[in-house]
Amino acid sequence: MDLINKMENRKLLAMVFALLLTIIFINTIQPVEQSYCCEKTIDGALCQNAPLEQCDKNFRTAPTSCESTAYCKLGTCINGQEGICSPNTPQSVCIENGGYWEDKALEEITQCQLGCCILGEKAAFVTQTRCSTLSALNGLETNYRADIQNQIQCAASASPDVKGACVYEEDYIKKCKFVTREECAGMQTVPEKEGGFFSNIFRGNEEPENTGIETTFYEGYLCSAESLGTICGPSKKTTCYNEKVYFLDTCNELANIYDSSKVNDITYWTYVKEPEESCGYGQSNANSRTCGNCDYYIGSTCKAYRDTNSPAPKYGDYICADLSCTYKGETYEHGEEWCVTNTKTGLDENLPGTEHYVLKCYDGEITFEPCSIGEYRNKICVEDELNGFSTANCVLNLWQDCTSQTTKEDCLDEEKRDCKWIEGFTISSLLNENGESLAKDEDGEKIEASCVPKYSPAYNFWESESEGALLCPLASDICVVEYEFGVLRNKEEILDDPKEKIKYCVENCYCLKGYKKGLAKKDFLNNEIWRKRLKEDDKEIPFDSYEEWINSLRNICFSLGDCGSTENYLGEEGYYDDESLIITEIWKKAKEFMEENT
Repeated sequence: MDLINKMENRKLLAMVFALLLTIIFINTIQPVEQSYCCEKTIDGALCQNAPLEQCDKNFRTAPTSCESTAYCKLGTCINGQEGICSPNTPQSVCIENGGYWEDKALEEITQCQLGCCILGEKAAFVTQTRCSTLSALNGLETNYRADIQNQIQCAASASPDVKGACVYEEDYIKKCKFVTREECAGMQTVPEKEGGFFSNIFRGNEEPENTGIETTFYEGYLCSAESLGTICGPSKKTTCYNEKVYFLDTCNELANIYDSSKVNDITYWTYVKEPEESCGYGQSNANSRTCGNCDYYIGSTCKAYRDTNSPAPKYGDYICADLSCTYKGETYEHGEEWCVTNTKTGLDENLPGTEHYVLKCYDGEITFEPCSIGEYRNKICVEDELNGFSTANCVLNLWQDCTSQTTKEDCLDEEKRDCKWIEGFTISSLLNENGESLAKDEDGEKIEASCVPKYSPAYNFWESESEGALLCPLASDICVVEYEFGVLRNKEEILDDPKEKIKYCVENCYCLKGYKKGLAKKDFLNNEIWRKRLKEDDKEIPFDSYEEWINSLRNICFSLGDCGSTENYLGEEGYYDDESLIITEIWKKAKEFMEENT
C-alpha cells in the first residue's frame, strides 16, 4: 500500500513539474516586437533603435539596427570651421549639426590629428585648426606644436610660462621681478638695465651680459608679498595690461587687477589673483571708479581716464573706458551696426537724394560706410537684431520686377525681390487692355492692389529718358466724378461749392477734397431702407475719405522712386519747371478719357 501511494505521489509531482515547464516555455516564447533604425524619432532624437510607431515618417527607417544602416553608420564628424573632430558619430547626426562626415576612424584623418596649442600661459591639446581659432579669440599668434603627442606633455609645456615672484639679491638688497618661471631661470639682467615692468616691455632684443645672479622663483606670489622680504611693496599706482587695469607695486612690477577696496589688503598684495577671482568679473565695469576688471567683449577696455570722457578712478590714472557709442540719444554697444539715411525721415521714405549708410560703433567711436553713393540706391541698408544686438549690411536693392507681380505671395517673396503689397489702387502695369485689375487675392479673385518696391529706387528724374520716365506714370490716376441732381438745381452753384459737390456726388466721391464717408448722396444709399426703396445695389466704396485716397496714391508714387512733387532729402519742397505744361497734359489726358467713355 505504501509503495502504491509513493508511486502515485511521484506521478503527481511529475505532472506538476511538466505543467510548470509548459508555463515557463509558453512565457519564454512570447513574440518579440520588431525594432527599427529611426533616422529621426517623433521626439526629435536622431539615429535611434525603436519600434516603428516611434519613427518620424518624414525620415528614413530600416528594420535593422542603426549600426547596420548607411545613414546612421558611425564615423568621424568634422567641424571644419572650429577644428573639432567627434569620433563614433552617426552620419545623420553629423550632417544635422552642420558637420562633414568621414567613414574613417579619427586616427586616419589628417586634419583631426592633435597637437599642443600654446596660448600664452596656458596650453590645449587640440587640432591645428582649433588652435588657430583659440589663438585668434585670445588675440595671440598661433603657436602649434605637432611634435607634442599627448595631453600630459602639452600641459607641462605651458608650465614654463606660469608667473610668479623672481627673487634675487643684489648689493645686499633683496629685489624682485614678476616674470615667468622660464624668464626667472634664465634671467641675466645687469643692475643698470633694471627698471621694472615698463623697462621689461621696451627693452627689445638686446642681450645683456650674464651677471650670474642667483634667483629663486615663487610661483603664484607677487613681488609685494611681505613674506618674501623684498624691497617691493603695495602702492596706489595702476597701469594697463591685457586690456584691464592692474595695480603696480613700488618696484613698478605688475600686481593684481585694480580694486580700490583692496589697496591695503595684505593678502591681495601677496598672491596672484586671476580675473575670475577679482572684482566685477563677467561685467563690463565701464567707467567704474573702483574696479579695473575690464572686458573688451562686453564693452570696456583700459585707457587713461584723461584721454576719455570717463570719470577719474579713486586711485591711479587708468579706468575701464566705455566702448559704447551714443547716436541721436540712443546707446549702441561696441561692435553694433545700424542703418541710417541722410534724411530726417530715416528708412521709412527714400526721398530724392536719399542715400543709405551703415553706422558702426567700435572702441567708442562711430564710423560710417556708404551703401551706394552715386548708384541711385541700387544698394540699401538692411538692419537685423539678435538678443538686442544690432547688425547691419549694405545689400542689393532687388526692386526691378516688383511692378509685374499680380499676387501678394509673389510680391512678398523676399528670396527673389524687395517689394511691398499695397491694396486699394492698381498701377497701370497691372491693368489689362480694358482697364481691369490683374491683381488677385489669395482666393484668385480680382482686387485693386499694387506691388511696388519696398525701398524706392532712384534715377535721373530730370532726364526724359530715365527709368523714372517709365515708372512714375504707373501711379498716375484720372478720377471721373459723377453728380446727380434735379433739373431745377443750379449746376454752376453746386460745382463751385465744395460742400455742395460732395452732397450731390454719387460716383468716385472720394476724389473730392473734403470728402468723408457718409457725406455724399451715394453714401446715403448704404442705408438699408433707402436701398430697398430705390432698389439699387450699392458698390463698395474703395476709400473712406479724400485723404485716404491721396495717401494711397502718394505711398505708391513715392515707392516707385523719385516721383511726384515732394520734399528732397534736405527738406526742400519740389516744384515743376513748367507748370502750364503739366496742367495742359492733365487736361489732354482727361479729354481723351472722356471721349473714349462717351
